[in-house]
Amino acid sequence: MYRDAVNAENEYIKEYNAGLMDCAEVQIVSSSNCCQDRFIQEEVKFLNAVIQNNYRMDEDNQLRFVSSSEDFVLFTHKRDEDEIRTAEELDAIWDAKLEELYGDESAD
Repeated sequence: MYRDAVNAENEYIKEYNAGLMDCAEVQIVSSSNCCQDRFIQEEVKFLNAVIQNNYRMDEDNQLRFVSSSEDFVLFTHKRDEDEIRTAEELDAIWDAKLEELYGDESAD
């Protein structure tokens, strides 16, 4: 279960950063767990320091650095559910929450 959660988190980070970083052939995501809930709970949260490094392969088969992104991310996983949402879905959820809290600022 833990490996599945980590794989889902890494895929989410790559998708989220896809439009924010320079493209590259090799994408490496490193995640350091700062805090996590126990797995016996129905909902498990992971607070991770996440770094994604992108590299391109040169003509000598050497990796050359292209771009990097760092962030702290709070992931929430629910037992027996699909944890995976697209970055666009999460942005829409966040936008709806902000509008709920602060109203529609474009109306001013």
